Amino acid sequence: MTEEAVLPRPISRRFIRLRLPIVLLTLVVIVYFCISIVTQIRLGIVGLTELSDPSNAQEILEVLPNTSASQLIRPGDRLLAVDGWPVRFNVDWYNFYPRKDSFELTLQRNEEVLTVSVLTTPPALDELASRVILPVVSVLTWIVGALILLLATPRNYEAWHVGFVILSMAVVLVGIAALVYEIPGGQTVSGGLMTIAAVGFAELALFPHRNTTSRSMRRFFRVAYAGALFVSALSLFDILVLRPMGLRLYHLTGIVPLRLALFY
Repeated sequence: MTEEAVLPRPISRRFIRLRLPIVLLTLVVIVYFCISIVTQIRLGIVGLTELSDPSNAQEILEVLPNTSASQLIRPGDRLLAVDGWPVRFNVDWYNFYPRKDSFELTLQRNEEVLTVSVLTTPPALDELASRVILPVVSVLTWIVGALILLLATPRNYEAWHVGFVILSMAVVLVGIAALVYEIPGGQTVSGGLMTIAAVGFAELALFPHRNTTSRSMRRFFRVAYAGALFVSALSLFDILVLRPMGLRLYHLTGIVPLRLALFY
């Protein structure tokens, strides 16, 4: 048997042409989230919890001290609207306005509905330092993944696999950081990619060499990827379709997509 006969099948040319656009797209997403996390401002409200009632209100659990909000808002108040727009489970979209100095909040306190103007609070230096940790890790991870992917030869399937897994993990990391700081799109990215990246990472850790993977395990991971895609689709449907309508998948079906992925 010749040496050529035992070589693995090369990656398709169409897929190879997509390599650079994918690398650049992930870079754009990471840069967007990094800039957003650093420049984001807060209303001084933390600990919002969603209430399953017709008003789609969110209860305020905590107000940051020494902020404009602490003088006007009390824990237990229900947040109904921001600048006249109903919250509808999407308060994070109003938390990112780098050039906006104040917000008008509509609150319900007991039976009273009141409107207050809250000044935004720029981040302190120590908070800013803590914000950049995950974005920096994400950028370094992206550099490693991008280099591996761009230098991978068409027949080096393992390098392609490693490159894509590392790129996806870089995006998930910055997406989680964006979710923590309520940056628009953070939940969409982290929820949409987390399960797929987890399956890819598990396959890479358990079977780093494709030629040592049995057919049954390859079949198992195909099913796992299909399940991850299903969970990701549920997450995106919940975030992009149901939430703007003031609905939640959990309230309609009792299903939380990420818990479904973790069997929890």
